[in-house]
Amino acid sequence: ATKEKIWPEFRKIAHREGKNHNELIEEFAINYVKLHADGNPQSQITTFAKEGVAAYPTLGRNNADIDKFLEKLPEKDLKFMHKKAGYIQKSCVRIGEMHRVERRS
Repeated sequence: ATKEKIWPEFRKIAHREGKNHNELIEEFAINYVKLHADGNPQSQITTFAKEGVAAYPTLGRNNADIDKFLEKLPEKDLKFMHKKAGYIQKSCVRIGEMHRVERRS
């Protein structure tokens, strides 16, 4: 969609979904500020090397690429990833519930 068609299409979709387009924009702004209020510091690769932090592919990668990466990991790293994935899953559920409660109030 071209720039000129984005806003009319956005309003149309919001209306179709029973949402107010202004509230959607406000919700985006609130979440954006929450995520970026403290800044978005970049870590240099040397920090990771010094602290011995393992680097893993981002969740945004496609599943086939993630599988190829995981297949090369030793079992201890797979166990570590599994533990962290469980933590992330539980946190997503907990934080998602907090957001639902906030929206209700």
